[in-house]
Amino acid sequence: MGNSNSSRTEDLIEEQKLTAEAQRKFDFRIRNYNYAYHGSYIDYVHWCRAQYELDCLPDYCKQGHNYRPTN
Repeated sequence: MGNSNSSRTEDLIEEQKLTAEAQRKFDFRIRNYNYAYHGSYIDYVHWCRAQYELDCLPDYCKQGHNYRPTN
């Protein structure tokens, strides 16, 4: 019983770390937008939002033959 509260706390801390890192990466990507390199701004923002959601997931959820990690 004592472990469940401890593991929930650890999971919450890990989730907060992942979310903070994902937000940092999202902000970096948006700030460094370049039309010549990235193309349409709207498409790029959609891609950034999708990357943000992927960055929020823990590593053990990212697997499979179609998964290709990007930074």
